[in-house]
Amino acid sequence: MSLNTGINNEKEIAEHLNTYKITNLNDNLRAFVEDIFHPNATERNSSYISAQCTNNNLYKPDIVVEFANRVNNISIKIGEGNSVHQEPIDSFVEYIRNELGASKVVIEALLYFHWGDGTLDGSAPVSERKSAREIIKSQPEKIAIIQSFFNEHVDALLERFMSTGVARVSHVDYVYYGDYMHADWHSIREVYENLKSNPGDALSVGGLNFQTYGRSLNGKDDARRKSIQLKWSNMSSFFLVDTKKSTMDVQSKIRGDNSHGFRNVESIIDALDGKRFGNIPDSLKEFVFSIFDKKCTEDDFIGAEKVRNGLKGDMLIWLNNRTNLRNIAVATGSGNSIHQENVYRFCNFLEKSVHLDKKTIKDYLRFHFADGTEDNTGDVSLRQSASEYKKSHEYELTSLEQRLKPYSRLILERFVKTNDDYPDVDYFLYGDTELPYWAHIDTLIDNEVNKTPNTRAALAIGDVSIQTWNRSLKGGKNDYKRLSMQAKWNNLLKNVSIAHKKDEAKKTTPVFINKPQATGVRNEDVKNKAIEGIGFEYKFISALNQNKRNLIWSELEIAEPNAILVNTTFNQTSKIAGSKVRPKSDCYAIKPLEDISQLLEEKNYVITENTLFEHNIKYETIINSGISIKLPTSRSYTLQKISYSAFKNIFKNLSPACFVAALLYCDENQLNKNKLILATFNTTIDSLCSQLEVDNNRNVLDTYIALKNKATNLIKHVANNDTFVYNAICFGDEIFDSPYNASFIFESGRLVSKHNYRTKISVTTGSGRSNGTYNLAFK
Repeated sequence: MSLNTGINNEKEIAEHLNTYKITNLNDNLRAFVEDIFHPNATERNSSYISAQCTNNNLYKPDIVVEFANRVNNISIKIGEGNSVHQEPIDSFVEYIRNELGASKVVIEALLYFHWGDGTLDGSAPVSERKSAREIIKSQPEKIAIIQSFFNEHVDALLERFMSTGVARVSHVDYVYYGDYMHADWHSIREVYENLKSNPGDALSVGGLNFQTYGRSLNGKDDARRKSIQLKWSNMSSFFLVDTKKSTMDVQSKIRGDNSHGFRNVESIIDALDGKRFGNIPDSLKEFVFSIFDKKCTEDDFIGAEKVRNGLKGDMLIWLNNRTNLRNIAVATGSGNSIHQENVYRFCNFLEKSVHLDKKTIKDYLRFHFADGTEDNTGDVSLRQSASEYKKSHEYELTSLEQRLKPYSRLILERFVKTNDDYPDVDYFLYGDTELPYWAHIDTLIDNEVNKTPNTRAALAIGDVSIQTWNRSLKGGKNDYKRLSMQAKWNNLLKNVSIAHKKDEAKKTTPVFINKPQATGVRNEDVKNKAIEGIGFEYKFISALNQNKRNLIWSELEIAEPNAILVNTTFNQTSKIAGSKVRPKSDCYAIKPLEDISQLLEEKNYVITENTLFEHNIKYETIINSGISIKLPTSRSYTLQKISYSAFKNIFKNLSPACFVAALLYCDENQLNKNKLILATFNTTIDSLCSQLEVDNNRNVLDTYIALKNKATNLIKHVANNDTFVYNAICFGDEIFDSPYNASFIFESGRLVSKHNYRTKISVTTGSGRSNGTYNLAFK
């Protein structure tokens, strides 16, 4: 890693990009520009890059990169313990008060923590100043109030700290970690998702540590006390640099032979390792659930790590302990290379382990070198491509395939499964953290063994083609690659999908999870809806995108013949809460402005917003096409979770006291938790009773029960009888613009227009109440 300071590092990166073509860049920067701009062949060879430093500390982007009339703003990071944001405490307080609706209680708790001297303005003597650790330990209620506010507004805060800054005159598209020679990078959306998935200790905004820039406990640096600071302490672990990523990895990415495979495996491991099953991304739950024989519980611990280099498989996953281990091979993209080795070593395996005769091995070597010899000694002018050799030696190759067929299983196991003194591969996963497909390795091998060889390949076992790594037809620097053979698995996604269906068909037992129950309650088998839900959305979208004759298309009243459904991936800004939250629609229709038929097939007809973003696909959104998809087995599901600020905007005719009272604990053993709720909302029991007209002349428990019942009944009545409130809760109207509200509901196998949909709404406390995240859940 370069030892340059941050500013010099930014200048060096800009200088090594500016006025150059992609073909003139070093391997690292070439991979970076290819990744963020996706150039076509003409652009790659003829367009020049413009890269300029912003030279302004008010901007979050450090350099602006322009290429082929497209622009990306880049934030540059280097080193450890990175500070990502700094601003005066006064401007931050003004922001959260005016734009995020922070209450007096939240602001006072924040100022108390910030100044650390027992005052709200830092005016106490130096001797009264305390460290952050001392305040966190001595003031847990204040810390909980601040953390609850940060949790509620994490999207808006991360955007300020990582992308737009205080000035908000520009935004960040990518975060680049490293120097001009060695680096890794992620889109700002990937950064947000990582930070939200890996929250830090108190106080934190996602994975960013919130602190005073300098507490000046000795009084010698008081200027720094006036600012806050956000630090991403483990930034380097998110970006794959040095030991985790090499120039060879970058070159592989440029060639496209694994489509960012190294980073893809790392991202899957990061999403699983050290997590409880209940806390991993929904998109991966069904995968983990399946590979561990459908015996996971919410509290099971998951471990994951990379497989050692040179061995079969890409990652090891275990449940609770390493005796319960699975080895997973991972692939994405197309034309996947699954095996590569010296051709003579492969022939030794064919002779010693498979027991092929010498003539067959010689025939194979003649195909491999395709220069008229068995030992690569033919003249360069005699070398043939695989297709040329197949055309002139069709009979010999057909005969060779037939002689290999009885030993197909042994050969394929060498390619994709078998390890010496190390766990064999158990499953093959195709895809990423967002959209995984998987199948048992033995099912995949069984299918290939029983197939007719792929006619598009010169030599194949099923869809697995056997070829020369590089035939180097004109000789030169690639000649050494002629000494290696390579196996590629064609149509991999399709094959994994077919094998997955076979695996599922073999399992006759229902999909159940034993969830831990409260003491005294029967421990019953209950279906895990988080696992089923994401899978059902994908199945719904895949089915409609494959079949335009499906009657649901006519019920959607979409006239555009090329329309497809897209799964909502990104959170959207709630117009009533002011922060980014999950939209109401699970999918909506778009009109692609380019041919994406190949991409649809590769993705098994499931396109997400993230797919559109990553592939830079141009499209038009079809308004009023948002669909909320309900799991067929669901009898009770959450329609909407509403925060305090959102409640005030939706339930305009109800006192905000209803929200607070509905949160109250009414279990005698938990009444002490109500103190934090009352403190958070700066109210008292007497005030709640007065506002809700509840008699306060009773014991404490009965008062809490009366308040909660009164508030809950009022909220339910309004939710079911006020059209504005009902439409907001059920369909997201007035919360999201089209297509992120729900114009249709898919429930019990039927698509229903929101105008014809009716349900009875109930209200409960949200699941985050015990952690200081206060919401009401409407079901």
